[in-house]
Order: sequence, then C-alpha cells, then structure tokens
Amino acid sequence: MRVSFVVPLALLLAGALAPAAGAGTTPLTGPLPVPLPPGPPPVDVVSGTATMSHGSVPLRVSCGSAARCSGWITVRLLPRRSAKATAARARRSVIAKRRCRVAAGRTKTLRAHITRRGRQRVLQRRRARCSVRISTVAGDGSKQTTSSRITIKAGGKR
Repeated sequence: MRVSFVVPLALLLAGALAPAAGAGTTPLTGPLPVPLPPGPPPVDVVSGTATMSHGSVPLRVSCGSAARCSGWITVRLLPRRSAKATAARARRSVIAKRRCRVAAGRTKTLRAHITRRGRQRVLQRRRARCSVRISTVAGDGSKQTTSSRITIKAGGKR
C-alpha cells in the first residue's frame, strides 16, 4: 500500500523533508501518527469541601497514573462574586502550599497548613471558595497542572 500526502513548501525549503540527492522525489510511506486522546489527570483532588481544623485543611488527593505522583499543591482564595472582586481577580492570594507524593493508583489525605490571613478569611466568612492547583512532574520531565475548586469551611463552634 502506498500512502502519499502534500507537504508544505516551507518544510521542504527548510530541509526537514528534503529528498535525498539524486533520488528524485520519493513519497513518504508508512502509517500516519495518530494523536492520543488526553487521559485522566495524573493527580486530582477528590472532595469538593474541606473543614479547617487547627489551622490546616485535609485534602484527599488521588493518583491515577501508573507511576508515583509527586509535585506541589497550591491553594488560593477565590474572590467573592461582586464587581469589586471581579476587578481584583488577578490578586488571588495563596493561603496554603505543600509538597505532595502519592503512590500510583492510591488516594492519600494530605493536610495543608493555612496561612494566618487565610485562617482569618475563613473564620470571618465561615466558608471560603478556593482553587487548588496541583503541579506534577513526570519521570520524563514533562509538567502537568490540574486545577479544581473546593470550599473550605470553618470547623467548630464560634
């Protein structure tokens, strides 16, 4: 079976697919590469709500990869839904940052310690919407980032 397709002139001029000297034009043969569909994220936050206790928040993190997942967890406050908060959308303060390591195919509960400002905001509002971003580095050096939203609730009685 013979497969041929059109190659842009810019690639031929750059020498990327230039034919061998004296061989004339030879069509490229063989199977075309098929892009793989994006798989599930390697690391994900399992629950949508967490209760703050003793200045920290438990985060259930699952690793859906075949190898161990390791990286950083960053928790940022999301602004309230108002015109003033929309204007200040770029200023999302980081209230927790933690390193994470989860075995392949496992789920682990990690406690992220909340900053003083973050604790004050949660206690004032009794709950706070946050975004959790998990940045992981694979064994081959490629970086992946997974983001999700959670609600942090204040624990105990006020």
